[in-house]
Amino acid sequence: MNRCSVSSALKTLQPASAINSDYLRELAAFVEKHEGGWSLALETSSGKAAADYLKAHNFEVKLTEHRRIMKEGEAKRSPVQYYSVSTWDTPSGNKQIFMLWIYLIEYVDPERSARLAARQEQGLMAHPNTALRLHSVWFAVRDLDASLRNLHDAGLESGETREAKFLGAKGREVKAGKGCMLLLQSADEKGVLHEFLSDHEDGQIIGISIEVSDLNKARSWVEGHSGSKLEPYKGYYGQSILIPPDLTHGVWMELFQR
Repeated sequence: MNRCSVSSALKTLQPASAINSDYLRELAAFVEKHEGGWSLALETSSGKAAADYLKAHNFEVKLTEHRRIMKEGEAKRSPVQYYSVSTWDTPSGNKQIFMLWIYLIEYVDPERSARLAARQEQGLMAHPNTALRLHSVWFAVRDLDASLRNLHDAGLESGETREAKFLGAKGREVKAGKGCMLLLQSADEKGVLHEFLSDHEDGQIIGISIEVSDLNKARSWVEGHSGSKLEPYKGYYGQSILIPPDLTHGVWMELFQR
């Protein structure tokens, strides 16, 4: 997933140490109970512009600069690696926050592109299952209409309607750059998604869709290493296989080939 359509600020930057400590406390509380997806970062071309947009649309946001951890002997102030834009856990007054577990990120490290290119050239970004990219992240929501309104206010556009019978759910995509977010609401009180939300917070990640270049190779790899049989099916995005969460540490993982 590349850049989202929100272009993103606050007048002052929040100290990264304070944000990180809150983040780590929340993460620790999550992993005490669950495995699975934690949150999704959507890349934006400007963290400040995105934050300004959100603030103008009644969101309470924080823009945080993240600097590289300094090594002994280096200059006291390291360059900014990236900016993040997130919302407060408890907003003030009638302000909005993201209802999904998402945040925005702007990468500003000038050496990042060269580092990624070097890793790709060395084959460090090639996967045995032929994975190409993360295409869709599935969020379990209690109120689909409210969640969609929240994202529309944040500048994101709705896409296709979807039904996930194996989860007992229905929902709608929201466009996010070259990928999308899939918001799913329970359509069956005895379904998988309904059970998921019984002990997870609203807006948490329940699954993902990953594009692969060779589904047969991906299927053979997963079956050979898991001992499970995976039957191909026609999914939203192409021929697909579905890996259950007991094999992926807590998320449904769909691999598909266009």
